[in-house]
Amino acid sequence: MRLFSSPSAGTARRVVFLIHLWTGLAVGTYSLALGLSGAVLIFRAELQAHAYPEFFGGPPAGGPLADPTVVVEDLRRRYPGYRFSGITYPTARRHTFLAYLATDGEQLRTVFSDPHTGRVLGELPRDGWIQRLQDLHFNLLIGSTGYVISGVGSASLVVLGLTGFILWWPGLSRWTQALTVHTDRGWRRVIRECHWVTGFWTVGLLLLWAITGVYFCFPGPFRSAVDAVLPLTAPRAPVSARLIQGEDVSSESLVARAQALVPGATMARLILPATETAVFGVVLARDEHGDFDTSDEVTAYFDRYTGEPLGLDDQSSRSAGDHVIRWLGVLHVGSFGGTPVRLLWAVTGLAFPVLAVTGAIMWWTRRSGNQRRDDP
Repeated sequence: MRLFSSPSAGTARRVVFLIHLWTGLAVGTYSLALGLSGAVLIFRAELQAHAYPEFFGGPPAGGPLADPTVVVEDLRRRYPGYRFSGITYPTARRHTFLAYLATDGEQLRTVFSDPHTGRVLGELPRDGWIQRLQDLHFNLLIGSTGYVISGVGSASLVVLGLTGFILWWPGLSRWTQALTVHTDRGWRRVIRECHWVTGFWTVGLLLLWAITGVYFCFPGPFRSAVDAVLPLTAPRAPVSARLIQGEDVSSESLVARAQALVPGATMARLILPATETAVFGVVLARDEHGDFDTSDEVTAYFDRYTGEPLGLDDQSSRSAGDHVIRWLGVLHVGSFGGTPVRLLWAVTGLAFPVLAVTGAIMWWTRRSGNQRRDDP
C-alpha cells in the first residue's frame, strides 16, 4: 500500500514533494559542508594528537600530578584579566591540564598546563586547520550568527529526512525492491535510486544528527521541550552560608577531602568559585575520567572559606530526561563503542554530500529536460 493512492492523496504527495525539493535546494550546500566536516571531525582526537603532540597523547608518567593551586595560580599570572571557571585534569588521550579562558571582546583561549609542574605549556592555535574545520561545522565560520543559521539548517534537515522517507515509500508489495540501486536502468534512474537508497539506509543517523544539531544551537528551547515530556532535574551548586574574610581553602586539600568522600574515584575537574558566595566544586569520575562520558561523575561542593562539605551531586541519580540530554552529545559524536562506531559514523556522515549532489543532479535534469518542477 502506497502512502498516496487517491487523487487527493496525490495532491498531498505533490505538496510533500515541493517541501522536500525546496528545502533540499535551500540547505544543499549546508549539508554538503556539514557532512564532509563532520566525517573528518569524528577522528578529532587522533588528529589533535598528531598535530599537537605537546598537548595530547598518553597519560602523564614520571611522578604525581601537580597541585591544582599551582596550575590555577600560573594561569592567573600568565593571563591577567581573563576568566576561567576551572581546570580539567589529564585524561587517557590528553596528558595535560586543560582550561578555557575568556575575556570581553576576544575569542576563547584553550590553554594547556604541564601535568607535573602545573606551569602553562601553551595554547591551542586559534587559526589551525582543525580549529577552522570545527568552526565550519559549528558556526559556518561566522560566529554567533552561524549558530543560528546552523540551528535553522539542522531543523530543515529534519524536515528533509521525514519528507524524503514519505516520498521514498513504494508500498508494502514493492518496498524490498527499493533497497538497492539497479545499474541497468540508465544513468538518470541510477542517480535517482542512489538518492533514494542512500536516504533510506542512513535516515536514522541523519535525523539523529539533525535533531542533536538543533539542540546544540538552541539548547534552551530544546531542554524546555524535553522537560515538558521527561522532567529534568535542576541541580544548583550550594551557596556559602557565611562570608569569612581571608584566604580560600587550598585546592589541594579540597581534592583530598573529595577523594575521601568518594573512595576510589579519579579527579576530573576543579570548579572555581566565580563570586564571593560561590563554592568550590570537585568533580570525580567513579571509573575513568574521559573527555566525553560524564555518566559516572560525582561533584563534591565545599565552602570556599572553611572547606566545609556542602553536598554531593551524583550523575547516576539524575532523571530520565537528564540522561536523554546527556546522550545527545554522546550519540552525535559516536563516543561510545570504540573505533567501529566511529568508523560507522564517519562513513554515514558522507551520506549528506551524496544526497546533496544526487539531489542537485536530479533537480537539474528535471529542469534542463523541461519537466514540471513540481512533479514528484
